[in-house]
Amino acid sequence: MFFSNLDYGHAEYNIRKNNRNMSLADASAGIMDKTTLRKFEKGEISLSMAKLFPLLRRLRVAPSEFLYQGADFAVSPVASFFEELAAVYVQRDMPSLRRMLADAQRPRADESARLPFQRLDRITIEAAIKSLGQGELAAADVEFVTAYLVGQRNWFYYDLSILQYLPNFLSPETLIWISQNIFSHTMTYQRVLNNADLVGNIVLSICRVLIIKRGDCDSAVQVLAGARRDPGMHDLAGFAIQAKDLEAAVAYHRGRVDEAKVMHQWVVETLRCLELKQDTRDVEAMWPLLTDTD
Repeated sequence: MFFSNLDYGHAEYNIRKNNRNMSLADASAGIMDKTTLRKFEKGEISLSMAKLFPLLRRLRVAPSEFLYQGADFAVSPVASFFEELAAVYVQRDMPSLRRMLADAQRPRADESARLPFQRLDRITIEAAIKSLGQGELAAADVEFVTAYLVGQRNWFYYDLSILQYLPNFLSPETLIWISQNIFSHTMTYQRVLNNADLVGNIVLSICRVLIIKRGDCDSAVQVLAGARRDPGMHDLAGFAIQAKDLEAAVAYHRGRVDEAKVMHQWVVETLRCLELKQDTRDVEAMWPLLTDTD
């Protein structure tokens, strides 16, 4: 794999010269000769990962930081897609969601139709739309996305972002499997992939679906118990607080109504105290659904 011989060379030069105040000789020693590094910084050649990564270690710069700076701090197309989807979903902006769906359905000249990602993007947008409109995904799409997730040895940012919108349409067995898979990789998601918030949101969504749509409090308790046992979940303060609200909902359904109301009120007041406004709105909006006994 090779990196651009222009933007990334300039980014490395800026880090070495203007941030670290490091000479060519000190930066390149034992990794490459000075001439090679100078040519890279001028945009004349590319560097392989075998040379670039040791160079970044010497500069004490993480690869992700370097790549971000080399891209002029622009958000990647994948991150931009999911940021836009999250924004219009929270706002319940159906016209924008339908526009995104139309865009996702257009052929992509830069990507083979044999790859799964265009269909996955479309399914994700449709899942967001149908979650707001109480519809159902096509069985073929549910089967396709489930097979994709099962076939991945590790889930990355893209996969976890998709998962946020899917719990409403998956079977209880699949939801339990997803939660177990997440718990087995939580520390990796937090420390390496920096996807802690996504992981927390997915687990919360799974539990809500199990309680609201499936009426399966026992499975929700199973998932929450797994989260409590998982050391990686303990550090997610927002998750821990909202998980308490789900425990309150389970208590409500099991006849401990007064206890449940007290727990719910504590959650709301805690979120308000922390000024987590969106989380507070989410919890207050979900409580009537979580405690609906009809």
